[in-house]
Amino acid sequence: MGSLANDYDRRMPSANYPAPGSRRSGSSGDVRHHNLTQVLRYVRDHGPSSRHDIAHGCGLGISTMTDLVGELRHRRLVRELDPVRRTGAGRPTRPLEVDGDPWVVLGVHLDLDHIRVRAATVGGLELWRDEVPVDLRRLGAPDGVHAVLAVVRAQLGHLDGTRDLVAVQLALPGRVGRGGLVVSEALGWASVALTDRVGAALAARGHRNVHVGAADETQLAALHAARTELDLPSDSIVAYLGGSRAVSTAVVVDGEIYLGASGAGGDFGHAHVDPTGPACRCGRHGCLQSFAGPAAVLVAGDLLTTREADQLVLDQPEKALRLVVEAAAAGDARVLTALQRAGRALGHTVDDVVGILNPDAVVLGGYLGALAGWLLPAVQLETLGAGGPTAFPGTRVVALPSRSGRSVAGALLAARDACFSDPLTLTQRLSA
Repeated sequence: MGSLANDYDRRMPSANYPAPGSRRSGSSGDVRHHNLTQVLRYVRDHGPSSRHDIAHGCGLGISTMTDLVGELRHRRLVRELDPVRRTGAGRPTRPLEVDGDPWVVLGVHLDLDHIRVRAATVGGLELWRDEVPVDLRRLGAPDGVHAVLAVVRAQLGHLDGTRDLVAVQLALPGRVGRGGLVVSEALGWASVALTDRVGAALAARGHRNVHVGAADETQLAALHAARTELDLPSDSIVAYLGGSRAVSTAVVVDGEIYLGASGAGGDFGHAHVDPTGPACRCGRHGCLQSFAGPAAVLVAGDLLTTREADQLVLDQPEKALRLVVEAAAAGDARVLTALQRAGRALGHTVDDVVGILNPDAVVLGGYLGALAGWLLPAVQLETLGAGGPTAFPGTRVVALPSRSGRSVAGALLAARDACFSDPLTLTQRLSA
């Protein structure tokens, strides 16, 4: 179980809930918990499945399956469907699917000027959405934290007593280190114990057994893209490059975010493309960010000065993107040259990512997805080389349209995953 614990530590959608193999010591309870998690994840990833298919896919015996399914049914985490007659002889089988109707999860995305919320059951039934204007950048900490707590408390008013809140996942523009401390330059937060504060606020309102996790907004956008927007097997490896104000990236392995040693795994935004290139805010020269960041493209395309571009991208990223798209569509030669340069830098980085990770897919999302029509030709030239075949022909480079709700949707997925990873703690038996 030791190697399993290590994998979970680095690949969880949130770094803040306990890894199944890390908090027990190889006891029968540990094995049972792991098996319950495996069954839930199998049904999550494969949809309605027979006991035989689940047992085979998870390496479990049928007698063990009977006990596990009984436990999950009592907790309303799985339910049986109508019998399906199999080909040949034998009794009809009753497929199982994820239930989770009594349990509510929240995905909460903290942007600079608003907070988005989505609520669903653990089974995925959407319950409500909300968007609250809050200028978190101006408030800073601790006032910004108080504003977040007020929004989360307000969401509790939607609960009618028939369902219990079990998990909240926060998406934010920053990094979450070990211990759940948030560092966000965009919000002006340094080492903020946000998950602890949200957990305490929920406990004060009577919700004492709620998992609260936090992750970078791009990591959660990548999770949603990999799991729901791409037609890929559940055990795929996906590298995601997106963002709205900068080149933000993440890696998803086997349907889980790869966190790395300190929560920052999969950060390619400062890949060193050309040491003689433009200065980057990180203090180096020639990072991918300095070629392909939205402000860099605006400046290189002679649309705005450096100061104007930085301010517009920070305050109105959608307007900044629209400026580039409109100029490129109108055939502005300077903007097209800037996009070609950005595409070449992006291609260098993608080529390195493909060589290091050998992923199933490299995804361009966020503003990169919106600009993909102008970026991809240069990307393909850099990754294919001088007309020769790529060394990794199985890797797809995919562009997804820009989508403002991708991060909060990913947060909702991660909140559901928290329950799948710790069902014995976050839920209770509802029937004997």
